[in-house]
Amino acid sequence: MKTALSVLFTAMIFLACDQSDTYVSPSDKLYKRWKAVEIGKNGKDWRTLTPPEVIEFVADGTVKYENQANLCCSPTELIRQKSILKVVKTGSNGPYCAGMSCVAISELHILLLSDTDLVIDYSHEGASMYSLRYEATP
Repeated sequence: MKTALSVLFTAMIFLACDQSDTYVSPSDKLYKRWKAVEIGKNGKDWRTLTPPEVIEFVADGTVKYENQANLCCSPTELIRQKSILKVVKTGSNGPYCAGMSCVAISELHILLLSDTDLVIDYSHEGASMYSLRYEATP
C-alpha cells in the first residue's frame, strides 16, 4: 500500500511539472538594457536610428523605456515563448497618445540574441512592420 501511494505521489509530481512552462532564468541574455542603434525591415536594409532608444527587457515580462515621453503603442508588457514575444499591453502615456490611431505591434520576433547584440522584428498579425538592432548597454 505504501509503495502504491508513493508511486502515485511521484507520478502526480511529474505530471505537475509542465516542461512548456515559460520560466526563464534571470541569466537569460534578453533580460538587460539595450540601446536601439539601427532600424531596418525584415532584419536587413539597416539605417542609423537617431536618437538611439534605450529599453530594458525584464524577466517578469515588462519593458522599461529610458524615454518615457511618448510610449504610445510601444509594447510595455510581453509574454515570452522562446524566440517570440507576444505583446500583452502597450503604452498609452504621452501628449499625442489620445489622438493617435496606431497599428499596434502584436509580436516581437527575436532574430538574433547574443551577449552584446539583439535583433528584433516587430510585427502586426504576422506581417513585419520593422526591425531594430540593439547593442547591450550598462
